[in-house]
Amino acid sequence: MEEKIPMTPVASSSTTVNETKPQRKLQNTLLPHSTGKHRVDDEIYIYYETFILPDSQITCEEGPLEMEKVRLVAIQGFAAGADAWQPMLLEMKELWGRQADKATVLEVLCIENRGLGKSSSPKKKSQYSTTILAGDVLSVMDHVRWGSAHICGFSMGGMVATKLAALAPDRVVSLICMSVTGGGTQALPRSWRAFKFAVKGLLAKTALDRAYVDIKFHFSKHILRHKLCELVPPRLVKDVLLEEYRENHERVGAQPKEGFRGQLHAVLQHEVTKANIERIKSAGFPVWFLHGRNDIVAMPMYAEKLARKLGAPCLIFSGGHLVFRENAKEVAFLMRSICTGTSNPNGMLSKTLRLNVDATAIPASN
Repeated sequence: MEEKIPMTPVASSSTTVNETKPQRKLQNTLLPHSTGKHRVDDEIYIYYETFILPDSQITCEEGPLEMEKVRLVAIQGFAAGADAWQPMLLEMKELWGRQADKATVLEVLCIENRGLGKSSSPKKKSQYSTTILAGDVLSVMDHVRWGSAHICGFSMGGMVATKLAALAPDRVVSLICMSVTGGGTQALPRSWRAFKFAVKGLLAKTALDRAYVDIKFHFSKHILRHKLCELVPPRLVKDVLLEEYRENHERVGAQPKEGFRGQLHAVLQHEVTKANIERIKSAGFPVWFLHGRNDIVAMPMYAEKLARKLGAPCLIFSGGHLVFRENAKEVAFLMRSICTGTSNPNGMLSKTLRLNVDATAIPASN
């Protein structure tokens, strides 16, 4: 069990702790336990949010129960802020809240990469690389005084997580890469559909145009055509997501141009070297790859290739690029299994290496 160390801000950084317990700020939104901006150098600040799940303490006849802590660092992808983790956090909150096997509390540190949102957006492309972004994450971990944690990265964030694992393997309890590739040319569109929406994204002028492109990139055709009969009147998932994405784009605004160019530069220059692979493999921590079968942004074959090099399982779910949202219940269940050390949930996964395991049948709870 990790020793509990208070998150005390260091000089030149700021942390705001919400005095009330985390609660829903808006519909389908969790209020962070704390937020902060940490200065990683003279000019650049990195914004972060922390969450504690469940948000209430378990008690017994003798009083409050001593909770075992599990720490998870979550790194988002290209042009995505810390709040993009909300769907997974909501599923994790529900799952952690009804656990019965042991009293554990999940602490989550969500990083907003340089180049967008409340983090700084340096002007020079040379100030962006997956190695530099990994250094930002390590600096924030130092700031909140987390010695080690489970490291989870989505898309570009998975590239950053991989570099972090190679740079500082002693800080990694496990490595979880979602919808990730080896970067470089692997990040370029590989199908006519992906190329078409990439062009439309570059030409998008309104929040609605951008929202339309994003949902096509992020979700499978199947889920977008699904009808939500629980709504009155029933609506297509596509229409609900289009409205949500449009509102988010209008609220947050466009990503700074220098941030867009810088993050794109980081993705295209990313490479997992043989030295990186050997360093990660020799560290001995568990490595997992989670991917959507219908992902048109990060092709599943590249995730499988990288997983094979690292000797790690690559689980293929039924969804698209945003696998942690489209397959939220399955991913949350598996994440809890990994973070609590029970990485063979209900005997679903063999102890021997199996690539391309179809994980859609993994139950949402015990």
